[in-house]
Amino acid sequence: SGAGAGGADGGQAWDEGNSADLAAVAAMSFRRKHAWFLRRLEDYREPWETGHARLEVQRSRVAEDSLDQVMRLSQRQLRSRLRVSFAGEPGVDAGGLVREWLTLTSEALFGLGVPRQAGSAWSWAAGGAAPPSHTRLFSATEGGGAVHICARDRCRVTRDLLRMYQFAGRVVGKALLEGVTLGAARLSAPLLKQLLGAPVSVADLEFVDPTLHANLVWLHRNAGVADLGLDFSVQIRDPDDGQIVTAVLAPSRRGRGDGAGGARGAGGSGARVNPNPSSAKRKRRSKAKGGAGDPLLDPEDAAGAEASHANAVPLVTDANKHRYIQYRLRHRLLDTCGAQLWHFTKGLHEVVPPSLLCVFDHQELELLLCGVPVISVAAWREWTDYTGDFEEAGAAHRTVRWFWELVETMSEEEKARLLQFCTGSAALPASGFRALQSNDGRVRRFQLQGVNPEAHPYPRAHTCFNRLDLPAYEQRRELELYLSCAVNMDVTGFSMS
Repeated sequence: SGAGAGGADGGQAWDEGNSADLAAVAAMSFRRKHAWFLRRLEDYREPWETGHARLEVQRSRVAEDSLDQVMRLSQRQLRSRLRVSFAGEPGVDAGGLVREWLTLTSEALFGLGVPRQAGSAWSWAAGGAAPPSHTRLFSATEGGGAVHICARDRCRVTRDLLRMYQFAGRVVGKALLEGVTLGAARLSAPLLKQLLGAPVSVADLEFVDPTLHANLVWLHRNAGVADLGLDFSVQIRDPDDGQIVTAVLAPSRRGRGDGAGGARGAGGSGARVNPNPSSAKRKRRSKAKGGAGDPLLDPEDAAGAEASHANAVPLVTDANKHRYIQYRLRHRLLDTCGAQLWHFTKGLHEVVPPSLLCVFDHQELELLLCGVPVISVAAWREWTDYTGDFEEAGAAHRTVRWFWELVETMSEEEKARLLQFCTGSAALPASGFRALQSNDGRVRRFQLQGVNPEAHPYPRAHTCFNRLDLPAYEQRRELELYLSCAVNMDVTGFSMS
């Protein structure tokens, strides 16, 4: 089924005619847009009565076990509620395990990558060399804090690799549908723009490769570049095995293969990732020219570019340096990741239609994906309900006061670990604590429930309901000790309950 296409498997098609005027929605404040987005997602989701999808994975190999299972799901199943079980664990999923699965899977996909096994469906056949331990899908940007699609030469892009990117897109889409924020999926600004079909420029290159950006800016501002001995070629180091491939920079060519047996992507009909349905007219016009358009350069802009003659690569001079800058920009942000980007976007749109995403800008999309970056203890306290032994005294209860005093002294990492222990996610929704959700998708405030310490000496989390059962300790140091043990020893998993 195509990216963002509904009903291809007999499911409900998304009718854009029933949605609000997208231009009017896009002009709203983020808070109102977010509320509109959540309402539309509920309309789009398959009703619980129609059934739900189920996954069973091993915690130690969550990415490998999930890949085939998720890729077998139809679009209707992707829009249904998901239930996850971890092999060998007694936890019953009422929503909390889904959050944990999404968190762990995203950490694998956007971190080290998917582990490889010799002879597996996703192992390289690289001249008989032993396959590396992991397939890297995303790499950290030089500035840190964000990730971008790993740059690869087209000849090293395989169908199995593209399938992994589609899987990653489905995971991100499922997180949006379930209202789970993914701290590991903090995508770079140009990647977020490309997911929305927005144009990128040389300025965006600074977020991915600051060194290359600085060099290109210097070339633009200075004369005498011929003395540098640059030519229209670039070297690419493979992110997995470190092999270096030299590519010649050239104008965009239509119909070139992408190294994946003709899969749509870099340089081909899928080179332009166009999730915005409102730009369908531009897409049809570009197809009439023989391609889907290039998000960085119009091929007509490259007319008159110097051609290579008999293996000679043109040198960079003051006369052609602007063309060289354009080619380097396109090569870094599209040619080396176009096919991967297309399949990542396809997987995303198989879960969340592009008509719901196009109302956001790239900064708002990052908020949807990653949530609020800083945890405010004041806001946490404001949006907390007190039950059990804490119901009568509420925030004035001695143990409750101690609890919030301890949280105030925690580092951001420790607060994130506590939040993950209590809710299953280390990040907040885009609207903060007020928008925490329970297993049924409804807003459910964080709860501190007082319990008898003799019956339950350790704090216990119920992530499906955003609830922490906190014993009413007699001494503050008891609370500090037991809370620290609970959070640091068992952030993920349900053994504490």
